[in-house]
Amino acid sequence: MTKSKFDNIYGCRHSVVDGLNRATDVMIAGKLALVCGFGEVGKGCAQALRGQGARVVVTEIDPICALQAAMEGFEVRTLDSVVERADIFVTATGNRKRHHCRSHGSDEEQSHRQQYRPFRQ
Repeated sequence: MTKSKFDNIYGCRHSVVDGLNRATDVMIAGKLALVCGFGEVGKGCAQALRGQGARVVVTEIDPICALQAAMEGFEVRTLDSVVERADIFVTATGNRKRHHCRSHGSDEEQSHRQQYRPFRQ
């Protein structure tokens, strides 16, 4: 129990930034990062991205976790309201299924909203 809590919160703080740096080689500061889920992993990811200078927005369906995110200073929004503007997406929900926006029905419309936009250096 204790090991998993430490690995989830503190281990992902290192790995999320390291993974993004290795994959993109782009500065994270100034980017809009969307963290879906504010459980143990989401908390660590959001804190790490904020520590790198990203503007972090959290989406969360559990009202208690959403309140925790707001009390820690994160902006809490719906996925629909931020998906078109986000530069970095981190899903930390534990849900293996796709994350769907409520305002659009088909998968093609959602994919169009989440167009591939390479990082600008």
